[in-house]
Amino acid sequence: SATAQPYCCSDPRSGAWGISMLPGVDPMHGQQPRSEAVVRKAELGRQAVLDDEQAGTLRSINNLGNCLSKQGMHAEAEAVLRKALEGMRAVRGAQRHPDVLELMDTFGICLSNQGKHAEAEVIYREAVEGRRAAVGGQHPDTLMSISDLGTCLGKQGKHAEAEVFFREVVKGRRVVLGEQHPDTLAFIPPLTNSLSKQGKHAE
Repeated sequence: SATAQPYCCSDPRSGAWGISMLPGVDPMHGQQPRSEAVVRKAELGRQAVLDDEQAGTLRSINNLGNCLSKQGMHAEAEAVLRKALEGMRAVRGAQRHPDVLELMDTFGICLSNQGKHAEAEVIYREAVEGRRAAVGGQHPDTLMSISDLGTCLGKQGKHAEAEVFFREVVKGRRVVLGEQHPDTLAFIPPLTNSLSKQGKHAE
């Protein structure tokens, strides 16, 4: 009887490259049946690559908006950053995804710089909620978002609520870094200012 050819060798009877010897291959059509699960996995992998590419482009757009904002071109920056955030939400979906949260912070700052504190407050609250869920309440990124929210509230005269958030930031910094760490001390002035605005001078 004829000896089976290795996969890489030519099959003189078919003129094909040993395709009839491959496991799971239909010798009449030269195609390997693929299950739905395999096809789905391949498509998901392809989509993940495309999403990563889109996210990279959106981060570049966000960087452009941030650069415009730092140059005082706030209106132009807002349009660019809004586009980047909307795009990232569409690509990443989840509110708590790091890419979405990062763009929220940048967009919130841009709105605050234009005095659009009410809209910025909405963005900051969403960012705080997302970061709490994603990395916990005492993570540095969470505390920075909380501080931004407190500052935004203070600019709207909501000093009592701002105080609550500033206290949370100071407490979190003390737990993680200690009483005398520069990053802990840096967050005390916003808290004392909030207290002063409420007439709590003794405290």
